[in-house]
Amino acid sequence: MSKQFYDCVLLWYHIFMENVKNNGYQESDPYVRKIKTFLWYDLETFGISPAKDRIAQFACIRTDKDFNEIGEPVVLYCKPPYDYLPSLEAIYKTGITPLKTAKTGIPEDEFITKINDIFSEAGTCICGYNSTAFDDEFIRYSLYRNFIDPYKWSWDNNCSTMDVLTLVRACHDLRPDGIRWPVNPETGNPILKLEELTRANGIEHLNAHDALSDVRATIAIARLIRERQPRLFNFYLKYKFKNNAEKLFDTGKASGERKPEDKIVLYQSFVFTSPHGNSAMLFPLCRDSSDRNNFYCFNLGTNTIGLLKAVKNGASSEIGRPEDIPGIVKLRINKALFISPVSILTKDEDYGRLGFDKVVFFNRAKKLEKNLDEISALIGRFTKNGGEGKTYLDDPDYSLYEGFPSRIDEGLFTVIRNAPLSERLSLHLVFENPKYNEMLFRYVCRSYPGYVKNENLERWKKRIKDVFLGCLVPEELNSKKSVYDLRAELNAQIGNPSSSERDKNVCAETREYLDKICAYVGIEV
Repeated sequence: MSKQFYDCVLLWYHIFMENVKNNGYQESDPYVRKIKTFLWYDLETFGISPAKDRIAQFACIRTDKDFNEIGEPVVLYCKPPYDYLPSLEAIYKTGITPLKTAKTGIPEDEFITKINDIFSEAGTCICGYNSTAFDDEFIRYSLYRNFIDPYKWSWDNNCSTMDVLTLVRACHDLRPDGIRWPVNPETGNPILKLEELTRANGIEHLNAHDALSDVRATIAIARLIRERQPRLFNFYLKYKFKNNAEKLFDTGKASGERKPEDKIVLYQSFVFTSPHGNSAMLFPLCRDSSDRNNFYCFNLGTNTIGLLKAVKNGASSEIGRPEDIPGIVKLRINKALFISPVSILTKDEDYGRLGFDKVVFFNRAKKLEKNLDEISALIGRFTKNGGEGKTYLDDPDYSLYEGFPSRIDEGLFTVIRNAPLSERLSLHLVFENPKYNEMLFRYVCRSYPGYVKNENLERWKKRIKDVFLGCLVPEELNSKKSVYDLRAELNAQIGNPSSSERDKNVCAETREYLDKICAYVGIEV
């Protein structure tokens, strides 16, 4: 063997071993290899309801896979639509007023189009903190209202998503060493809020609830976990992809050397939060026959009596869906979850630390295994006609999840977005779903009010007036306030001697904004 050949082999060996050390073999996974950059983002909003409320601020930073920044950070503000009353609680929290975003922001159509373009760069892994439940939903509703596909950004063009809070929960429960974990002194529960976690670990986070500051804090927490627990970080990077995650769900009958307890998986969620952590031990039952992204599991921390009684009695009128049965948990594997096999708990002490009674839980798994066919048949009776895609609100703004648009309607969305702004309200389109007629009207009025004339302008002003008088907010959202209610709260805060100058200025700006719209539509204040 020549020395040159030997040196070449040695070099490639060192490169391979370095990859093993740093990445835990994850670069060999075809989905992970397609990740080119991380796009870290955060939103500040005017409320907490993705369907009703609006985004105030967006910020993002793109990095390479080693967390080195690429290009300059992006910060955008969105003009609020006139037919919308913001939450005062959100304004107090962030200090961002609708007057500020009206002056410095851009229309929602332009705003969300820019974000969609940023997200859709090939190979982007889009990351946030609690983004799965909050930020991502605001993005989807904003895209939906502006006739842009609300899902494509999260999977097309080798793009994907990741939630750092999901990773934090798993790290706290499964591999806590090397990180300081704040605890609520009253309940003993872990505190996993971003600002608390950064403070406990000495990470600079100067301006919490400013989107760009929160983005930098999110990157810092992700970096900390990757440094202290690299194998856990890489495990999540691989199994956040639904095609990999579904391999962890074994819904078949155990046989041979495979035992029922070998099928158990671990899952973290805020609903399981206790002084022990955020984890539940789940036994996979079956896949949803109407939606392949759903798996039904049983929480082994729950007694099996209720489920086995339901199996014996069959579907009853008291049970509207499988999750109504105590212990049944539905997981959507396209939500970048952290799912791990029970074998990740390597010592008996790990079970005790998480509050799991290993003997009891394993016996419950065996009991479920014996009745697996009957349980799957029961769940199948609930799901055979599908349960998703129905809205409880009779308003197109809130009906993102009522079902996908037809191909004809999708084609008309393209027509809308390609038409000159001045012609979008006069296209005379014939939608298969009539809700899009109202959506088109609101879309133009909200983002391009300068192109609204004559009878459309009067109709638009009437809608604004109805919203400001509290006539149009659905009762299900429990936020039926009028502009008079908001002004009374603002005046009280401004006149309160104990209010800070910052809060008084925020209230004054918000009142000025509301008064301008009231004058525009003829509401006396």
